[in-house]
Amino acid sequence: MARHFVPGQRQARGAGFTLLELIIVIVVIGIIGVVASARIQDDTGYTEYSLQFRFLSTLRNIQGKAMQDNRAGYCYRTIVSSSGDGAYGPTVVNYSSANQSASCGATIATNAPTFLAARGDEIGGKEVSVAFSEGVASPSYIDFDYLGRPITSSGSCASNICRVTFSGTATVGVCVESQGLIYAC
Repeated sequence: MARHFVPGQRQARGAGFTLLELIIVIVVIGIIGVVASARIQDDTGYTEYSLQFRFLSTLRNIQGKAMQDNRAGYCYRTIVSSSGDGAYGPTVVNYSSANQSASCGATIATNAPTFLAARGDEIGGKEVSVAFSEGVASPSYIDFDYLGRPITSSGSCASNICRVTFSGTATVGVCVESQGLIYAC
């Protein structure tokens, strides 16, 4: 006997999903998984922002040390190398009296931790280039005095803002103004 629709009476429905609905859900989840895993494994475009953030941290760290220590003869310096694969980092990590002359050196400390320095394989190896400019000049380092103001090999960022640019898929920068303001630009 056939069942007929009776107003006011609930119809019995099958519980669960149909086979077609399950297949569609599995296909959609598979597509999302493939797209997400490809994006997670590829850091294209993110490297520049990571280097920018780390360089901001490096400059602020060195600037803070300079403002807390007013001993004469010490340099609170960050080297920025645009040559080769590029690199940046402090000249020393330990500011003891034995390292006073090394603090004014021209090379990046070999024991600098990764949050203060980036080596060539991290920059050039990721197809990113570094440029450091102060108007028309291209200095090689930024020092900070006891008031947190920048001093470079070609001036003090006074006439122009000092800018370190990381260029790859994206182009981002870190700017330092003459009074010591450090920001992403």
